[in-house]
Amino acid sequence: MLISKVRYLATKIRALLKQISPLRKAVRELRQFRILLIYNTHKVIFHLRNIWNMVSKSEQNRQKILRMELPISGVCSFYDLEKVLKGHGIDYVKCRNTLYIPPQCSLVSLFGEIVSLYPDNAGFKILRNSENLSELNLLIDKIIVANYLYLKRITPRLYDLVELRVEDTSFIVFVVQHVNGDVPTNSERLSFMESLKKLIEARELLIDSNVELRPQENFQYLGYNGDVLKSKEDKQLYCLDFQNFTVAKPKMLIQNVVTEGKDQLLFGGKRFLRGDKYVYQSIPSVGAYGKRDVEVRWKTIKRLLNEVNINLDNRLVLDIGCNAGMMLSQALADGAYWGLGWDRPLVVEHSQRLLMALGYTRFDLKGVELTRDYNLLNDIQTRFISRLDESVIFYLAVRLYFDFMPVFGRIPWKVMIYEGHKGEKQRDLSNDLRELYKMCPFSIASSTEYNDGDSHSRTLAVLIRN
Repeated sequence: MLISKVRYLATKIRALLKQISPLRKAVRELRQFRILLIYNTHKVIFHLRNIWNMVSKSEQNRQKILRMELPISGVCSFYDLEKVLKGHGIDYVKCRNTLYIPPQCSLVSLFGEIVSLYPDNAGFKILRNSENLSELNLLIDKIIVANYLYLKRITPRLYDLVELRVEDTSFIVFVVQHVNGDVPTNSERLSFMESLKKLIEARELLIDSNVELRPQENFQYLGYNGDVLKSKEDKQLYCLDFQNFTVAKPKMLIQNVVTEGKDQLLFGGKRFLRGDKYVYQSIPSVGAYGKRDVEVRWKTIKRLLNEVNINLDNRLVLDIGCNAGMMLSQALADGAYWGLGWDRPLVVEHSQRLLMALGYTRFDLKGVELTRDYNLLNDIQTRFISRLDESVIFYLAVRLYFDFMPVFGRIPWKVMIYEGHKGEKQRDLSNDLRELYKMCPFSIASSTEYNDGDSHSRTLAVLIRN
């Protein structure tokens, strides 16, 4: 009897649902309209913010210049520094406008731990006009030039632009990849210069007005004075100077990287309402809107960090699932010492180009297929190991893909920025973190719920390891 009544009731409900089908369609349409409204509202706000930045002439975030103290004294000028180098038996090359110190073991005794901050093949190019720090902002633009030429395999990699201080005297220094090489043949050099000339003729690269154009037949072309070496490691030819050039259209360079990599930088399902150039992380400098608003996201992270008096100055940052690298860029702009990022190989290919086009140098990205059991420690260079105990891990909206990685129990991290997925609530945070509790002791220092871009509300927390 009861079963018959249940079946009768079910039949009536199905019939009723068929009658209100138009209502169901209307509800679906309203949901779609809500998505469209949220998407376009955030998009308008995003672009209005970009317009305001242009009107107010506010600059895009740049990699913060590190300022370091040299453990020496009695240096008040470029000449004094040269005398000190001679006195300590340090090998160096004196050029017209620079003093170049190649990598060497004895440099540690003079410069101290600064040497260990960079790769073993790092050389220090000290500018003669270092005393004029007013030119420092102009030199920041040269980072983009150096990165552009590195990606074109014209120059070696630029690791950093730093200010070294000796008491009250400052020196501006380019930290560059040292090229251990030989003088190329005339034909090799000429062929190499032709490839450089093509970039100039295509108006991708501009020659600074103060550079004298010299005859090609003397192989002293474009102000290089013959500073071209053939690397013994990869047999590639490299110019040793990038300071005589300017990238013609830096924003166009960034936009091209975004356009070429949009299919890889997209994460999640494609939606019609988002448009064909919709990427996961916004790129504020070129007005590229994304599902996640990087600026809002970073402001929220900074607010939580400030609540517990934590900053990123000189910290190593590890970003798991870094996507376009925009969160790493924010960290480097805030003073992080170095950024390490992991994501799929095709994603990393574009994110590396993007970070370099934006003028960032202190980072390394690893293209891998991440899994729960992936050992991040295998990718961390020896020079970073001593800095892991003060490091910051970004674990942003990736837990549902491979949970918490057991390696988190072996990495002696100091701070983890945890971001949940849509639907996660602040009240459930401890439960969401239960697997991480099993790996290492930590406390939830600060937390919130927020949303950015057109993403759903989610949790964000600062975890401090005990």
